[in-house]
Amino acid sequence: MVETKKKSKSSGTLTRCTKASKKQIVALSKRLYKAYPDEHQKLGIRKASSKVAVDALLYWAAMAGELNGTKITDENNIFSAIRTISEEV
Repeated sequence: MVETKKKSKSSGTLTRCTKASKKQIVALSKRLYKAYPDEHQKLGIRKASSKVAVDALLYWAAMAGELNGTKITDENNIFSAIRTISEEV
C-alpha cells in the first residue's frame, strides 16, 4: 500500500534566489535589526528577518519610483511599519 505524504503547515513563504542574493538579504536583515531593534520588538520580531529586508528593498524601490504596484502602507510592508514607529519616537 502506498503512503500518502502528509502536508506540513508552513509558517511562511519560500522565495528562491541566488546564493549571492541570499547573502546580501541576510546581511541587510542583520543591519536593519541592528539599526531598529526597538521597532522590531514592538512588531513582535525577535531576531533579524529576511522578510524585513525584502520589504525594505520593495519600500526603497517604490520610493524611488521604480516599482509600479500596490501602494506601500504599514499594513502591507513591515519596513514601512518600522519606519513609522521610528519616526514617532
